[in-house]
Amino acid sequence: MLLTPYCPLQNPECGSLLGAAQVRDGQYEQAAEALERAISLHRSEHAREEFFLALTYAKTGRMDEANEAYTRACEWLEQNLPQDDELRRLQQESAAVLEAARSKTDGGRPDGASSS
Repeated sequence: MLLTPYCPLQNPECGSLLGAAQVRDGQYEQAAEALERAISLHRSEHAREEFFLALTYAKTGRMDEANEAYTRACEWLEQNLPQDDELRRLQQESAAVLEAARSKTDGGRPDGASSS
C-alpha cells in the first residue's frame, strides 16, 4: 500500500485506482478491500469498481459475490452509459474471467454437472 500516503483511502477515486492497480498486480485480497471501500464512498457511478470487484472475487473463488458485482455493474452500465467503450471492454474482460472461473469450479463441464 505504498500509494496510500499520497492517495487517501477515504477518497473514492483513490481507492478505485488503488484497487484497480492491485487487481492488475494480482493482489486480490487488498484489491477487494480498496474497491469495497471506494464503492461504499461513491455517491453515484461505480460500475468500474464493480467490474474490478467481480474480477477480484472470481480470482479468489468467491463466485456468488463475483456474479452479484458483475450484475450490479452491468445494470448500471445499461442504465447510464451504454456507449462507454472503456466500461464495455472491462465488462467483456470480467465476463471472460467469470466464465473461466465457473468452468474451473464446474469441472469444465458447461452444464455444471459433475463427471462421476
